[in-house]
Amino acid sequence: MDVKTNIESFLRRGVTVKTVINNMVFHPDHVLKDPMQIAARDAVLAFMVGIAAAEATAAREARRAGIDHVMDSANKADKYRGKKPGFDRKTLEAVLTSLAADAPNISIIARDNDLTRQTVMRIRKNPLNADTSLRKWGL
Repeated sequence: MDVKTNIESFLRRGVTVKTVINNMVFHPDHVLKDPMQIAARDAVLAFMVGIAAAEATAAREARRAGIDHVMDSANKADKYRGKKPGFDRKTLEAVLTSLAADAPNISIIARDNDLTRQTVMRIRKNPLNADTSLRKWGL
């Protein structure tokens, strides 16, 4: 759910919503008697959603442009390493050993190695990528 949907849900229940950062107050319909005030409130909410979406898009495009710039450079392998892995070589070896056992339990492996289940499943799916990622980061 997005923020606008959450605020509208509270307003339908009769809750007044006050924002902390901008000190904005959104009153439910029964408090606002004038239809113009209701329309203005809804317009402000819609505007806030539009601004947030534009900012998210701009940030995503800037991040992508930065990555593309590095990938187009001569030393791309040295410059862009991707996200740093949440595990080290010792942990990877322990996970791979556990996965090689009969009927491995992903949840237990994750808990024992202080990893998320998703990380263990990614390692299981492609251990070569996990190893490559560690080498890129010098781990």
